Amino acid sequence: MQPSFQSPGVVDTIRYVFFRWKLLFGISFLAAVIAAISVLFMPNEYRSTASLFPAQQRSMGLEALIGGRIGSLAGSLIGGGSKSTFDRYYVILLSESVNMEALERFDLIRHYENEGKQWPIQATIGDLRKNTSFRGTIEGNFVIDVWDKDPRRAKDMADFYVEVLNRKSQEIATGEAREYRKFIEGRYQQGMREVDSLRTAVADFQRQYGIFELNEQTKEYFRAVGQLYSRKFELDAQYEFLRTAFEESNPQVRQARLQKDLMDKSIRDVIRNDDPNRVLLNLETLPDVASRYYDLMMNVEIQTELMKFIVPLFEQAKLEEVKQIPIVSVIDAPQVPYKKDRPFRALIVLATAMSTFVLLIFYFMARFTYLANRDAFTALFRPHDA
Repeated sequence: MQPSFQSPGVVDTIRYVFFRWKLLFGISFLAAVIAAISVLFMPNEYRSTASLFPAQQRSMGLEALIGGRIGSLAGSLIGGGSKSTFDRYYVILLSESVNMEALERFDLIRHYENEGKQWPIQATIGDLRKNTSFRGTIEGNFVIDVWDKDPRRAKDMADFYVEVLNRKSQEIATGEAREYRKFIEGRYQQGMREVDSLRTAVADFQRQYGIFELNEQTKEYFRAVGQLYSRKFELDAQYEFLRTAFEESNPQVRQARLQKDLMDKSIRDVIRNDDPNRVLLNLETLPDVASRYYDLMMNVEIQTELMKFIVPLFEQAKLEEVKQIPIVSVIDAPQVPYKKDRPFRALIVLATAMSTFVLLIFYFMARFTYLANRDAFTALFRPHDA
């Protein structure tokens, strides 16, 4: 008959483990002693810390120039402690170029004893990652931690990361500012060409039609036409009066008719003014001329407003390109540590003892289960006859 598997009771299992407390504590103590001896050979590592805060960027007076319609370019490029700002810092500090610069400056391949390895650079970068920490805090500052066996080297490496973060960020910001300046400069040059073209078009229009200020000239033109028509009415009335009183051959009648005809001709000349050298307008072509005039003036106004906006932007972009402002402000500068930070020897010994203790408990529980079901386990693994 095939023996069945029987799960041992909890009380029996606890009793079995309890009666072996000497082995349980003895082996755990022995493991702790071995761990304590081992950690004595671990070298001390010292930590140097730098606490940074993103520098507050200023717009250098641009808001005052254009009424606050635009902020600082650098402010948008660098930020002020936001997650995107810290992400930028991580990318810079963990980049391959910064890693290689650290390897060369501090001779880390030799320092981490990786000369004889197959891939010494990769191994050294791995060790460097284990000995550095970069983190942004919810308070808004950015913390750089560096561990090393030499406290002076730890401080120098932390200083290096602060310096390289400022330098690389400044290069990025300057490069973006340069591209921005080129874009604004191109738009500025285009605007200046359009201004010159409009200036020429306005001058040609003024020479062709004699119009300098359409509103005032139109007002004066209609006033002059009105005065001519008033005078014409007087001469017509005088002529009609004389013609009814005298014959057509009368010198006064002929004189009145001549004055009336001259006035009619003057009115026709004024209304149909085709002489570009005269300042009077042409009533028949005035609607078309006025339409062209207002198109020109509208383009002049638009271009003027655009240049009012672009010129300060262009000047600001040039200033942003050349200014050198620290990207981060150092709140706590790295110091030479005076006491070790790791390894945590007591914690290592305690963790070794606790883990050995827990593993032994599981071992005794598994052994008790096996002993209680030895026949079942034996039958399970015994070869069966065909």
